[in-house]
Amino acid sequence: MSDSHPVRTHITGATVAGLLVALILWALGFVGPVLRALWSAASWLGHGLATSISLPVWLVFVVVGYAVAVTVMIRRHRIRSVRSPEAPAAFRPGGPPQEPRELERLQAKVMRAMGEADGGTPTVEDLADDLGISQLRLEQTLEELESIGYLEIIRHVADGPVVDVTRAGRDYLIAKRLV
Repeated sequence: MSDSHPVRTHITGATVAGLLVALILWALGFVGPVLRALWSAASWLGHGLATSISLPVWLVFVVVGYAVAVTVMIRRHRIRSVRSPEAPAAFRPGGPPQEPRELERLQAKVMRAMGEADGGTPTVEDLADDLGISQLRLEQTLEELESIGYLEIIRHVADGPVVDVTRAGRDYLIAKRLV
């Protein structure tokens, strides 16, 4: 005797299918109003942007966007100019030598490592390994020291970028007795 009961199997299948249809219709009852609201908002926005009034809305958005972009650019420029370093501590013609500027801790550590390189030009990777810091953090510090005028990063080298001390950097190292 076989375990197959075709009538019972069809009744079970029809019941499950009916429950699934009811579940789908119930879910659509919640999703439908949400979709209608989203469509209504999108069409209102499209109508508002395309409508011709005394001043088109899209033009207002363009002007506001431009004003925000210009404001951000001006603030960045002001922050840079406020933080911009003084001139390198090189000897100025006709005047006494300037005192070396105070560097941040990591900048001073990099300058000390460059003094210990004894005139060599280590690669950025070697310098990061020697200092025990990440190459990204070192590159940021090197760029700060380059903007001050103490170091020069020579990027077009086969082994990778190398770092060299400038005249102002040598003056700093001598003034701080790091060489």
